[in-house]
Amino acid sequence: MALRRVLALAVASTTLAVGVAGAASAGTRVTGPAQSGLRVTAQAPDGTRVTTPAPDGTRVTAVPLGAGNNNSASIVGPRGPVQAIPAQGCPPGDFCMYTGIDFTGMVFPLYFCGTYNLYNWNGYGSYHNNETSGTAARLLFQDHSTHLIDYPGDMDGAWDFSPDWFAVPC
Repeated sequence: MALRRVLALAVASTTLAVGVAGAASAGTRVTGPAQSGLRVTAQAPDGTRVTTPAPDGTRVTAVPLGAGNNNSASIVGPRGPVQAIPAQGCPPGDFCMYTGIDFTGMVFPLYFCGTYNLYNWNGYGSYHNNETSGTAARLLFQDHSTHLIDYPGDMDGAWDFSPDWFAVPC
């Protein structure tokens, strides 16, 4: 039933943004080459939001709005607490974690190698790996097993950080 509703929203959003390539069920991301310029095009009564880029439509994201948030998020790394700054571009050489989807909210730029502890990352945010070639960032579960390996140039405008306990930017 939820998939049918999201599919209907995706079809409806086609009239708003030409070229929508597909649809996803809540919490599932279907990604293509487009990684910026996301905008909200439709919202279901249960709060599920479908976002698409304009105009090529190569990305559809369904994000449940009822999910936790990252308003109290913090990060402590090998050199102490990481200073959050208002969202802006990710500095060269950094792995950046944003508290909001679509690279909004506060950004935590991670630069130094080592394991960073993630606190109160309870929902969807976004990330951008702007590190140099030859490095890979990882997000880890509580048991330190790998949840994501991310290479320079990668980014995701709607990532669920709730299962992630640690980040290793190099």
